[in-house]
Amino acid sequence: MNAYSTKKAAENLGISTLTLRKWCLLLEKEKYIFDRNKNNNHIFYDTDLLALRHIKKLI
Repeated sequence: MNAYSTKKAAENLGISTLTLRKWCLLLEKEKYIFDRNKNNNHIFYDTDLLALRHIKKLI
């Protein structure tokens, strides 16, 4: 399973890092759990990108 930083995930999705962070905050309010590294930064996996692509499609 591939792991991505916020920057790489945003590039992969074709959105800004700011948009990605906003979406993550909204998802976390709905109990979606993202992994985080030792610096408390999000770590995105392929499954997370699938969910985020679905959100992008809906928007």
